[in-house]
This record gives sequence, structure tokens and C-alpha cells, in this order.
Amino acid sequence: MNIEVIKMVAWKTKKKNDIRKLLKGRFSGAKFRIKIDTYKGGETILIHTNLIKPIGKYLILKNKDKYEKVNMKRYILLREKHHNNIMIYSEISRLLSTYKYIDRDIHGKILNSDNSYLIVKGLNEY
Repeated sequence: MNIEVIKMVAWKTKKKNDIRKLLKGRFSGAKFRIKIDTYKGGETILIHTNLIKPIGKYLILKNKDKYEKVNMKRYILLREKHHNNIMIYSEISRLLSTYKYIDRDIHGKILNSDNSYLIVKGLNEY
């Protein structure tokens, strides 16, 4: 194996372990899967966690009185899940702010140099 490949694997493993330690310190009972993809323009840190709940689909049924109460209950539950997911994502993003970097020009356009993206998803999302 090439020495550069060995160094890259060791670096990724250390970074994953550091990220996992930060996340476990804040969310002790949660499950995390961490994957780091590197490419020429930077890297993507993908975190799957059971803290992010699937929202599902919501169907609006108009002009049907018997469905309005059911839909309102579903809407409230979905809104709460969505709000909780945003709060979890914000907290994870804050914890890992040193690992996330996007280089932009003065107009806000993303430049193609050493960017590090952070993506947080549920455990079963791909």
C-alpha cells in the first residue's frame, strides 16, 4: 500500500474518532455513523444518527370534516419532529463548527478549494 494512502486512512480514522468523541460527549445515548468522503476540492462529513427522526409524508385532505382532526394531529406531530430535527442539526453543526469550512468569494459563490461540508441525516436515510 502506498504511504500516502496509509496516512490518509489514519487521518480519516483520527478525525472520525475525534468527531465521535465530541458527539458522544454531548449526546451520550445516541447512535452515530460517521463517514468522511475526500475528493479533490475538499471533503464531506456525513453523520447518520438516531436523533434525526423521519418526517414522512403529509397529505392535505380538503373539504372533508372527518379528516380535518386527523390531519391537524398529523400536522402538529410533523411540525414537532421537524422542529426537533432542526434543533439537533443546529447543535451538531455548532459542535463541529471547526470541522466545517466552505471557501466563498466576495459574491458568496463557493470556490473549489479545500471545502469541508457537513451533512446530518437519520440512521436509515441515504
